[in-house]
Amino acid sequence: MMSDYKTKLARRAPGKPTRFYVDNEFTDLGYARLLGKYANVYLALLRHANAKEQFCFLRYETIMTKSGVRNRNTLSRIVRAMEFLQLIEVERGGRGKANNYFITDCSQWKSLSSITIDTTLKVLKLSHKQYQKRHFPSIKSDTLIHSLKSDKEIKGANREILDKTKKELEERGVLHKTHLSDLP
Repeated sequence: MMSDYKTKLARRAPGKPTRFYVDNEFTDLGYARLLGKYANVYLALLRHANAKEQFCFLRYETIMTKSGVRNRNTLSRIVRAMEFLQLIEVERGGRGKANNYFITDCSQWKSLSSITIDTTLKVLKLSHKQYQKRHFPSIKSDTLIHSLKSDKEIKGANREILDKTKKELEERGVLHKTHLSDLP
């Protein structure tokens, strides 16, 4: 249904070729909320992705400029978190060369559960206090309550799941052995 409202400003053209798009699932399923201000990194990659092939090759400096991230280590953690969530795949270019970033289809993204959220927060190094202030509409209330339990209860109840997740992260190269001591 079209509105009869007459605007003084020109409306944007519907088929502008220089426009990029974001999958609705990015916001609807809570990925944007999980990444918070770091979602700008994902938007920068989308902005520069070839429309047909859905990949881009950018240097860290370019991504930092476009996204507002000021620290290379922070950017590295954000990229690893997005890889873990399977929002992107990265082909490392090596020293001094740009990486290739492949934008994955939303059907390939990891679903957000308390385990994937906790692991992503560990990779991003966000505190649980920051996490608890966020609202994830795709998480069932019992999962949210579980995620708010003390670390001691989570460690005891989910040791097997955490070990499996750590192993998967290590195999994917997202987590190195030196970081394993930081995880419960």
